[in-house]
Amino acid sequence: MAVILRFVHCAGTIEDLILFQSNDRSDGYSHVELLTRKGTYIGAHVKGVEERPMTYDAGKYARELFMLLPLDGAAEAKCEHYMRAVAEKHEGYNLLAILG
Repeated sequence: MAVILRFVHCAGTIEDLILFQSNDRSDGYSHVELLTRKGTYIGAHVKGVEERPMTYDAGKYARELFMLLPLDGAAEAKCEHYMRAVAEKHEGYNLLAILG
């Protein structure tokens, strides 16, 4: 059992500022999201945490990396359950945190 994390970077002001604040000026990633068992992504965006179809940013990203994170079945279920709960609440995105 495992979860799959997707790391991505799309060129843009906010994304580039995230890389700047993380002292990564080259080929880093500004965003991470969970690939769900339903084939959707859950991640934080300017509008808050959202569940989106896998095609929502097709062709818009400069870099993409998938990471398989081994977990036992219970931990995998808890991870996806937590991410869905946060997405359903549309938990906000703290833009000021990007500024440090």
